[in-house]
Amino acid sequence: MPNVNALAYNPNDRVLYTADINTDRLIEVDPLTGLGNVIAPLYGALDIEGMAYDSVNDNLYGLSDDSNRLVKIDTATGFTTTIGGSLGNERWRGLAYNSQTGLLYASTVLPGELYSIDPMTGSATFIGSLAGGDASIQGLAFIPAPASVALFSIALLARRRRDSALLRSDD
Repeated sequence: MPNVNALAYNPNDRVLYTADINTDRLIEVDPLTGLGNVIAPLYGALDIEGMAYDSVNDNLYGLSDDSNRLVKIDTATGFTTTIGGSLGNERWRGLAYNSQTGLLYASTVLPGELYSIDPMTGSATFIGSLAGGDASIQGLAFIPAPASVALFSIALLARRRRDSALLRSDD
């Protein structure tokens, strides 16, 4: 039974990619059937904990928990290329690609933090703590605008309604 901790969607080919951390194999998954096909062993990186797909440049990225490095994964062969140096001794988990900025976003657990990562250099920049630093964010997804603006607006509307209901109940 595969033990997968990463998932990335390739909209160009309409497939999902994941990695089995027990066998360090790259797997392609049909999103319509859920059936997976082992592409190849991952060479050069172990324990991929986060994945993101750059559909503009057709690049699959992963976070290697074994080496704390960002890697680019060849989706045909499973060969990985390390990008930059070590990201530090954090426990890297979630990874998402923002096609509007060309940056990756990554989360860590214990402490729960959010970083941006330059996919060309592998350099990470701290953005902030998640839920007071106690969060265990295992996955990330980027929702491009205007959808992100709509989600933010819905969240604000829901909060205003909740606050309004609280004020009425206090009257």
